[in-house]
Amino acid sequence: MFISKTIKWVTIASLLFCYGIEFSQLYQAPWINNIRHTVIGGLVLGEGFLWGDMLCYTVGVAIGIFVTILLNKYWDSRRGIS
Repeated sequence: MFISKTIKWVTIASLLFCYGIEFSQLYQAPWINNIRHTVIGGLVLGEGFLWGDMLCYTVGVAIGIFVTILLNKYWDSRRGIS
């Protein structure tokens, strides 16, 4: 989606989005809990806040950055760009 953005921008945006969803799980109003109890709501909003999820998001984004950098270096070397 953000192919023209820098890796730094995509990293920050990804982490802010993931962390935002996770921290939103601390808000437990009845109306949002009703949404969370649906299949789609549960998948998108989650059920409860977990610090382990924050770690998983961070590791996942770091792996994505690492793979992107490796692929960029690979394709640049194939095209003769140093």
